[in-house]
Amino acid sequence: MTAFSQLLGWWDEIRYFFTFTTLVRFLTLACLYQFEYLVRQHLLSVGRENPS
Repeated sequence: MTAFSQLLGWWDEIRYFFTFTTLVRFLTLACLYQFEYLVRQHLLSVGRENPS
């Protein structure tokens, strides 16, 4: 029972981390990271096609 109560204590501390604002920030960062990755891949492929 002690391990279960420790798990619940941990959840009480972390519960305030999962707010709507945090979720929006996390999703925004994930979208920006994916956009940066796609732009980088596109620029690398264009650079391979058009060597100068």
